[in-house]
Amino acid sequence: MAGTISLFHVAEVNPLTPQFKELPDGSEVPFMPLENIWAYGKANQSERKVWKKSDTSYTQFENGDLLVPKVTPTVFHGRSMITDIDSKIGLATSEVHVLRCKPGVEPRWVLFNLLSGKFLDEARGAVYGVGGLQRISTQYLQSYKLANFSLGTQRRIADYLDAETAQIDALVAELDEYVELLENRKDQIIESQLQEFHAPLCAVGFIGDVLLGKMVNSRPTTNTDELRPYLRAAHVQPRGVMDFSVQEKQMWFTPTEVKRLDLRAGDVVVVEGGAGYGRSSCLQEDLHGWGFQNSINRIRPLPDRARGEFVSLMINRALSRGEISVAANMATIPHFTAEKLARFRIPMPSVGDQEKFLAYVLDELARTDTIITECRELKELLLKRRQVLITDVVTGKVEV
Repeated sequence: MAGTISLFHVAEVNPLTPQFKELPDGSEVPFMPLENIWAYGKANQSERKVWKKSDTSYTQFENGDLLVPKVTPTVFHGRSMITDIDSKIGLATSEVHVLRCKPGVEPRWVLFNLLSGKFLDEARGAVYGVGGLQRISTQYLQSYKLANFSLGTQRRIADYLDAETAQIDALVAELDEYVELLENRKDQIIESQLQEFHAPLCAVGFIGDVLLGKMVNSRPTTNTDELRPYLRAAHVQPRGVMDFSVQEKQMWFTPTEVKRLDLRAGDVVVVEGGAGYGRSSCLQEDLHGWGFQNSINRIRPLPDRARGEFVSLMINRALSRGEISVAANMATIPHFTAEKLARFRIPMPSVGDQEKFLAYVLDELARTDTIITECRELKELLLKRRQVLITDVVTGKVEV
């Protein structure tokens, strides 16, 4: 294996970009916010920003420089990139380091080092700060060890990894497209089956009790209050998925609230506001000892009028069709209030037809979800293979 060399021998870390001194105020330049720097060296480089000499809160770079996210958890996600903008200079978020390769160094080779498992693993042990404000330092980058390869070897490695990772990326893209087709198939399954019943539209409030949860209460109001976990918007994920891996939070409930805000199997929970408004899920079991926050509306279907699974599917269908966005208040933060939810109309066949619908649709959706899970697992294997390949080649473990 080759010897090693510190990164500062092959690239300047956070160098000056003197061209900005001559740039007039009001000039428009390319801008790279952190959200536009994606995984695996990809990026959206189309955004622009007006330059002001008085504004020192942005990072300056030259075209061809490398941008390396410095803040966690982004730094661990392989989101470094080589800039390729339509001008000589640009601005980036202050949450990136800039690397400028020295003469005789191949930038693609440096980038592949930054995408390697070795770099990402070592970065985990090198961050400083507390909580979500942890960062990698300039000194860490400068002292990071790379294999000491000649320019010819660097280019040969970069060419090889460009070709190999392109093949992996193409397979990943095909899997993503297939998963999208499968997700669309799920919508088609619901639509085709629903058409067979010619169901009338019915207000949600007619087929069940609609109730908004309580505002978060961090202190007891009486000596009989109980501290209990509560359901919130973060638990309700797209397409009816409940996620109980999110951090559990608790608040105080009065004895009356404990009874009124309980959660039972068959209840439908609907996100009231924010980015996930309108998401819906049917609870598969009782949540003993839980309540729910005012970011959640609970629908408790009347047994002789509706089944929770059917109601949840119809609400998620309405969400995907844009019907809930029309009903919600979009002036500021959208809200699908309990009053609007109770008035909102969904297809509502007889209970018997709902059960026939569910017997077929839930089985078909489960089959499709199994295939989607297999596709996503294969994607993860390909991405792991990608990183292992990069690591083995840039460290010299595997010669090319």
